[in-house]
Amino acid sequence: MFLANAYKGIKIIIVGEIIRAIRSILFNLLSMLISLFGDGSGDFEIADYAIVSLLSRFGEELYNAVSIVSWIIVLIGAIIASKDEKKFKEAAIIVVISVISTLVPVFIDVQAEMVVTIVAGLFDLWAIIAVIQGCINVADKYEDYKTSDRGIFTLKFGIAIYTVVILMGLTFSFFTARSSLVLIGVIVVSISEIAEIAMYLIYINYLIKVKKMMKTQGLEKQQRFEHLSQASKQLQEQ
Repeated sequence: MFLANAYKGIKIIIVGEIIRAIRSILFNLLSMLISLFGDGSGDFEIADYAIVSLLSRFGEELYNAVSIVSWIIVLIGAIIASKDEKKFKEAAIIVVISVISTLVPVFIDVQAEMVVTIVAGLFDLWAIIAVIQGCINVADKYEDYKTSDRGIFTLKFGIAIYTVVILMGLTFSFFTARSSLVLIGVIVVSISEIAEIAMYLIYINYLIKVKKMMKTQGLEKQQRFEHLSQASKQLQEQ
């Protein structure tokens, strides 16, 4: 197959991105549950404190564990795909930085956690951009400019949605810091979660389309090559 390594790499990246999308959904659900238990100031009823503490610990450990697993899978896929398309090498480097930035909050003061979370989110976005750009370059090599144009749309949509998600995350922190506005904060983060899910679905859907395009056109190229080889043999025999 033409660009066989890129095809294998993109298949692996899809698996990692699906896992990462599930991670985001679970983490956001846990965050909303914790917000509903408290009054926004960190004070909880004694009966609720044990539940909140358990959810917080579980959520943090789950987020970090699933993040590392998903990024390792994406990293493997990007390294394999980079053998055919250099842009995936950039994605692989950013993935490593993103894993490190995800683990940093564990070792820093809580007051700086929001800043680090935003930085980690930006690295996530950068990695997604690099993967999409790699896919666009692959589509160009296949001369499938329709798929290439779809990649440009996906790129712009992803940047727009990630910007909204980051802004809503800051808004959520503002509202949950005030006991009377916790419900508004939960609504804001719910909207943010829906937007993030939409972004992941469109992004993953694009990766799947690129994979299908490569498979279809790869088979066509292989068939044409076989036909040319047979025709060449027939000419030689004559």
